[in-house]
Amino acid sequence: MSATDKSNGVVVVVGGATAFKEPASECTATASVVPGRDLNAWCYTINSYGNQWTRVENLGWIYNGHLALKSGSVKHC
Repeated sequence: MSATDKSNGVVVVVGGATAFKEPASECTATASVVPGRDLNAWCYTINSYGNQWTRVENLGWIYNGHLALKSGSVKHC
């Protein structure tokens, strides 16, 4: 899924997370992110399972259950 930086949101990783190439955990993992790391959130989407995922920087997609909004807002892709 294509995504661009549409938002001014900053999110913080809660409990550690894995970023994926697409917004689903069965896709290819692209990065492991440590707890407490701040990331620029580009936009979010709802996948075919009904779960919300956020595109963070050039790392990939992270499931929203592993993120907390720190500042700004995150728009839909």
